[in-house]
Amino acid sequence: MSSDSSHLNIGSGTPSPAGAGPVWRLALLLVLFGWSLQVYCIWSRRYVPLMDLPNHMARHYLESLKLAGRELPPFYEIEYRVMPNLGADLVIPLLMQIWSPLTAGKVFLTLCAFLYWLGPALFIWQQGCYQPQAVLASLLFLPLTFSSQFFWGFLNYYSGLGIAFLAITHQIRLNRAARPRVWELLLHCVLVTLLFLWHLAPWVIYGVITGCHLGVEAIQRISQKNGWQKLFQRALLLGLPSIPSLLLFYYYSMVHAAVDPAAGYQWGGWLRKLELPFAIFRTYDWPADAAVSILWIGIILATFGVDCFRKWQWSWLHLAVAVLALWYLVTPFQLGTTSDADSRILPAVLICLLAMFGAIPIQRWRIGIALLTVCLLIRFGSIAIAWNGLSRRLEDQAQAFAFLEPHDRVLPVVLLPEESKSYPEKHFVSWAVIERGVYVSNLFSHLDQHTLRIFPPTKEYGRILNTGYFINNEEVRKKFDYVWVFNPDGKIIQVPPKYEELFSQDSLTLWRVH
Repeated sequence: MSSDSSHLNIGSGTPSPAGAGPVWRLALLLVLFGWSLQVYCIWSRRYVPLMDLPNHMARHYLESLKLAGRELPPFYEIEYRVMPNLGADLVIPLLMQIWSPLTAGKVFLTLCAFLYWLGPALFIWQQGCYQPQAVLASLLFLPLTFSSQFFWGFLNYYSGLGIAFLAITHQIRLNRAARPRVWELLLHCVLVTLLFLWHLAPWVIYGVITGCHLGVEAIQRISQKNGWQKLFQRALLLGLPSIPSLLLFYYYSMVHAAVDPAAGYQWGGWLRKLELPFAIFRTYDWPADAAVSILWIGIILATFGVDCFRKWQWSWLHLAVAVLALWYLVTPFQLGTTSDADSRILPAVLICLLAMFGAIPIQRWRIGIALLTVCLLIRFGSIAIAWNGLSRRLEDQAQAFAFLEPHDRVLPVVLLPEESKSYPEKHFVSWAVIERGVYVSNLFSHLDQHTLRIFPPTKEYGRILNTGYFINNEEVRKKFDYVWVFNPDGKIIQVPPKYEELFSQDSLTLWRVH
């Protein structure tokens, strides 16, 4: 043991009594500190600048109207059915019965951020037998909880990943029990079924990881007396809770086109596959991201030692990491209407790797926790600074909402320099559906993914723009009352001369159609 009693060894499965208590206490304080920073980022501004959030919130608002028995604005309809993308759709409309849409959205974002860390943390603790080194390993995931999927507003996937690792942890607990109770199996059945309805990617991640665990367990059981018989009985018992979700998946794949090849299929290339894992550390500021990356690696070296990778002992987690990595390599970037499909596998790979660290003796853990504190400050501090600027831009644009009237029809023309989280204005006009009750033509309404149905005037709004961004006056006059133009690069847009300019600030112009 080192002079500061900070070395813990689990070679015998027993932590140093002098160090276990302080590790847990400081870890709890660090988690509360990290969550406080997340809460500040989410609640300190009116509009949280996540790319797809306004579009999703507009749909959830319409769902809340239907839930309350109120009339929906013209051209919109809500249709619930079986599909694996209903996470926020099952929660936010209920929250809107209690709070305003803005508040309900922030409550859900806060719960998502907490769950995104808590589910994987419980999994890592379980794999490390709840020893202090497993706690330290789980803390390495805390600075990364605002992920690229969160910035893009992929909230069903983001929250679903936390649920997936809760389900994985519970399944492993059931597998370790000599005789799982009936109510535990029923609970797991509900959890897995809910996970399928929440989002498809976390459900598949659950299946891959639990499949690896059960596969290794099966090989070990075969060598025992009456191994095949016991294996069959065990597989039958533990497989029963997954049957309802498998039946729902079969129904969904038969009734709906889950992946439409015509909607897009692009692998992404080897260079992207090699670069994408580094996006785990990417936020808005390169120097801050580089500092966090260096600190994060330094925490591993200080806490687990410079030869930590040689201390990994073989376990079923190695198989899980290998299978997930292979899945990542073969999954395309664009899969039907889903973009960044392959990036959704990477957090699961990282969590399984961290769970492997949970079985390595730790040393100099106080230095590790101190560096983690600095890491959290830099990470969430840089995000807060970036969001301040982005939110001010959104609040300036929100002034244009005052010119819109209920049931008016708005055509968004958003010409971004690039598809980036640095341009949350892409879907910001969708907030006008909530705040002014207008019709916005580009809300998400994919048949295989969303509950929203959009009727005329038009959903194919892009067709009214010809080469050179010429706005077709006749088409617009028939179907829209306003044109919302966001043009940060100053591209040349030919607007009909009779249109009335109602609002212009920075890169946004609102035109009344005549």
